[in-house]
Amino acid sequence: MPRVSLIVSTLGRTVELERLLVSLNKQAFRDFEVIVVDQNTDDRLAPVLERHSRALHLVATRSARGLSLGRNTGLALATGEIVAFPDDDCWYPECLLQDVTAMFEQHTDIDLFSGRTVDRHFVPSLGVFHRSRRSINRANVWRAGNSNTIFVRAGVKGQVYFDQTLGVGAESPFQSGEETDLLLRLIRGKAVLRFDPTLVVHHDQVDLHDALTGLKRARAYAPGQGRVLRLHRFHHVQLLWFACRPLARAALAALAGDFALARYKLTWSRGLLAGYLAPLPKPIAAPVLLSAAMRQS
Repeated sequence: MPRVSLIVSTLGRTVELERLLVSLNKQAFRDFEVIVVDQNTDDRLAPVLERHSRALHLVATRSARGLSLGRNTGLALATGEIVAFPDDDCWYPECLLQDVTAMFEQHTDIDLFSGRTVDRHFVPSLGVFHRSRRSINRANVWRAGNSNTIFVRAGVKGQVYFDQTLGVGAESPFQSGEETDLLLRLIRGKAVLRFDPTLVVHHDQVDLHDALTGLKRARAYAPGQGRVLRLHRFHHVQLLWFACRPLARAALAALAGDFALARYKLTWSRGLLAGYLAPLPKPIAAPVLLSAAMRQS
């Protein structure tokens, strides 16, 4: 049984996936499996996986589109004691898995660790993160990492799964928020979560100043944040904070002449409110990850 299961849901990318697999082959810690959930309708991944099949413990499967669906599909196959969810366009530093497993060994009371995403120059990417170690709670969860940096024990309280109405490719307007929803459910289930900024996963920067990329991202991702705020019953005061903060930043960007960033922030605020006010159908998901002991019974 491998110590770590890495679940990679992938669609439309080959060069980026190869970069990830190359980084995994360089890991100092070797006791892991890579579950690749292929959501392509063709066989473009076949040569990529073939090139790495001898060096890595690869498990290939398929699913319909949807990041959360793909991760749930991979969770059903995971056999590791620790589970992680690298995106197909991220890559790992060589000592990451070694550091993560050492943290879990040292802190047996902690169920989940998360960290930061940074670009190749170690500049934070995909968000703003806390600068110091801390326990993760409802108040600080929004800056406590994203799905690329989540490492969780397989038998964690509350069970690990993703709401399939959230995340990129979901059949809903809510194309983000799946990892925050997961963290909040685990917090509610009394799991112990820890953010550590020394844990980093590499991911390229997203160009928010490009009008097409920035507005598309805001329109897709902001409603997911609003939905998570509503799902987990955050107070209206907190909703106003999350909605007004990008408005303030839009105003500052406009005053500085950065109209692309101003449009991005304005669109984010509108999308967040739309996501919060949208009807709440029942989340589609069921716990699928079992502890190692349960698998053996």
